[in-house]
Amino acid sequence: MEKKDIIKTYLKKEIIKDKDIDIKNDEPLITSGLIDSFNLVKLAVFLEKTFKVKINNSKVAVKSMNTINDIAKTVEESKK
Repeated sequence: MEKKDIIKTYLKKEIIKDKDIDIKNDEPLITSGLIDSFNLVKLAVFLEKTFKVKINNSKVAVKSMNTINDIAKTVEESKK
């Protein structure tokens, strides 16, 4: 399963709690209200455990995690 698909599946199942919702890779998640700040932290913990990375606290923010594309990019950058 591709990284973006793993992230999307987690969001749908654990955060949004609607596995049938269609989330596009460039759809705003935080600014649209789908994810709140508490769930953003939960997502960051999931990403760190799943992808074996350390996400800097400054990256747990709207500009770095507002879309699936942003989240995947943040994970990639955290591997370095």
